[in-house]
Amino acid sequence: MLMEEALEYLARPLRRVAIPDVPIPTPAVLEQFVLPNEEKAGFNTFVSVGCAACHNGPYVGGGMFQKAGLVNPWPDTTDVGREAVTHQPADRMVFKVPSLRNVERTGPYFHDGKVASLDSALTTMAHAQLGKQLTPEQIQQITAWLKTLTGDIPAAYITPPTGS
Repeated sequence: MLMEEALEYLARPLRRVAIPDVPIPTPAVLEQFVLPNEEKAGFNTFVSVGCAACHNGPYVGGGMFQKAGLVNPWPDTTDVGREAVTHQPADRMVFKVPSLRNVERTGPYFHDGKVASLDSALTTMAHAQLGKQLTPEQIQQITAWLKTLTGDIPAAYITPPTGS
């Protein structure tokens, strides 16, 4: 039941997705589109290890700020995050949680762009944010599920404005 409950939790706000050809991950969608077992396992792993605590809502993230290095120290603290703007020590290493929509197309990853691959990003996040070491199989499964969040952005949405 974990997957069905988690899907329902994540799907409620996903009813207004900006990328029209990406199916909303609900139990009904899973039944209709019959996601491969690896993608289903990836979603289950994504939820069970704790990723959905921050990456949730209509864009599977993007709706909150979180400290980088919540459980284990972040590898590079050169950029102090929101503290540079607010001048509040509590905002040190606090960054906006990014959306995971189209994540396979948005590398390099993190606020500083220092991580080139999605697999490395998952490894870093699991360690620093959750205090977990993902297995290669878990990384492969989560990556497979994240790729289901990839779609074509409507051209009108990304067309540069014309100057007059």
